[in-house]
Amino acid sequence: FGNSLAGLSVANLKGAVGALVTGASGVPVVPAFSVVATTTAAAEGTSATYTVSLSAAQTVATTVSYTLAGTGGATAADLVAGTALTGTLTFAPGTTSLAVLVPFAVDANTPEAGEAMSLTLSAPSAGTTLATAVASASITDVAPVGPVNVTIPVAAANVSFDAAINNNAF
Repeated sequence: FGNSLAGLSVANLKGAVGALVTGASGVPVVPAFSVVATTTAAAEGTSATYTVSLSAAQTVATTVSYTLAGTGGATAADLVAGTALTGTLTFAPGTTSLAVLVPFAVDANTPEAGEAMSLTLSAPSAGTTLATAVASASITDVAPVGPVNVTIPVAAANVSFDAAINNNAF
């Protein structure tokens, strides 16, 4: 009546409706959503990628919600304007992986350390659950551009130079 494969028992499902895949103990195996930060550190002005996976392909569309939250002093202001802090991912039948791209804003004039952005999964579709619900990517500061100091020795006579900053000549 049944076959065993890697600890899973699968009954002969021909013509079956509502059949369950069960583990070796006979307990149903519930498809689970997980998230991982595939970009663990991203510089300001770039993006972090979070990959959300479903442990088993489904025959119907399934959904899971997500929320972005800053840690270590990071806030929504560290994201590119217009980036949604919440959303719902819809996995079409047969889909087991989707990516969430999170763009970080550049705030090069404000040095910060220890900032990160977490993506937290919630509200999985009926018949699914959450496995790994939180992943985090650190935000790396872009080095601030400061003034350039030029020292000209006092003894130098008839010294001239041209300078330009942002295409403005001095």
